[in-house]
Amino acid sequence: LPIFAGAIISHSSIRRRIAEISEQMRQVRTDSFLLTAKVLVMTILLAATWPAIVLLVAWLLGDATPDDEFAHAIRTGLLKLAYIMLALGFIIHLFMPHGLAEAHFRLRREPLAFLRRHLRWFFIAALPVVFVMETVRAQQIDQRWQTTVGRLLFVAANLGAAAFLFIVLRPKSPLLEGYLRQRRDGWVDRLRYIWFPVAFLMPVGLAGVAVAGYLYGARYLTDRLLDTTVLIVVLVLVRALFIRWLMIAQRRLALLERLKRQEATLEQTLQDEKTPTSARPAESVETKAQAEATISQISQQTRQLIDAVTVALLLFGIWYIWDDVLPALAMIGRHPLWTLSNEQQITLGALGTALLVAILTVIVARNVPGLLEIVILRRLPIDRGVRFAIITICRYLLVIIGLVIAFTEIGIGWSKIQWLIAAMTVGLGFG
Repeated sequence: LPIFAGAIISHSSIRRRIAEISEQMRQVRTDSFLLTAKVLVMTILLAATWPAIVLLVAWLLGDATPDDEFAHAIRTGLLKLAYIMLALGFIIHLFMPHGLAEAHFRLRREPLAFLRRHLRWFFIAALPVVFVMETVRAQQIDQRWQTTVGRLLFVAANLGAAAFLFIVLRPKSPLLEGYLRQRRDGWVDRLRYIWFPVAFLMPVGLAGVAVAGYLYGARYLTDRLLDTTVLIVVLVLVRALFIRWLMIAQRRLALLERLKRQEATLEQTLQDEKTPTSARPAESVETKAQAEATISQISQQTRQLIDAVTVALLLFGIWYIWDDVLPALAMIGRHPLWTLSNEQQITLGALGTALLVAILTVIVARNVPGLLEIVILRRLPIDRGVRFAIITICRYLLVIIGLVIAFTEIGIGWSKIQWLIAAMTVGLGFG
């Protein structure tokens, strides 16, 4: 009882603190990324409170009856229940009023309220179903429970997920209507008649597979889909955090640049008062400032770099999750293309990895100047020429590292590409 009371009291205080932080963000001078980090930690605490209690009960149960088969099944069900509670609870608290999505990521309140309302009933309906279904699967007393009750609960869970996805992901729903209207004729809008049926019919198809007698395969695919969904949510959250940091850095950089221009203009005005009109330089400070890369261009480069890294991590994560499910892809990746003199075989997977590294190298080398400008260079008292030299050296280093990794994947070692690296460094010296 004291644990439950403490959880309720802590939730109320954390919610008040999150609302107070959202008020601090309204002022430009008091806004910072540290406030977002604090709210992220508070959101995790809100979502993890009840799962932590469930994990405590599971640990106490396992410690009290370590050899009891039924207690082991209950413990397994509680562990799965805690995982689902944490995942869905974090998403619900992510969309709470004055929370991360609304106050920090600047998402509109109406779609968030709509999504939060439907997440709540889905959360309440999913918990008992997941607990009983996982407990039935873990018990070894009578497997008929798994093939009857377990199958029925699995079908019910997937049909409930299909209903939730149908309501939330409808193109005319409050969640997506405004997004699609703003991006009319974009690829998401054009493909809405493909991704929307696939999204809500996929759980229906898995339920059909279970009814047809392939319950184990259907459950395994469902677990992989759940892991993929968690991966997507985590990557979207991380990207949103980086974009939030970028916006704050861009705002502060703009303020710093404005102060520098004001000081330079004041200094130029004092010099003009002492210098005759005929002796004044033709190029003003404002003209020189226009030659600099604008802050919006720098932010655009940084945003493109963040998007590229996010897509690369998503592809790698999907491959890792589904690698053992799609053996055909693994067979294709192991297909030999050619054999080197040392009898080393270069496979299609190695060639694909080399191409992926090369593409990422090009993207990072093109967009890393924006990140360097925002994070380091614009904050240092150095002129434009020194900044350009530092950016050029960093680009060359990234290209060299990317080339070495890509060529190594296809069996071309350092001894065969060092001439190329030497040519690049010579070009850097002349540049």
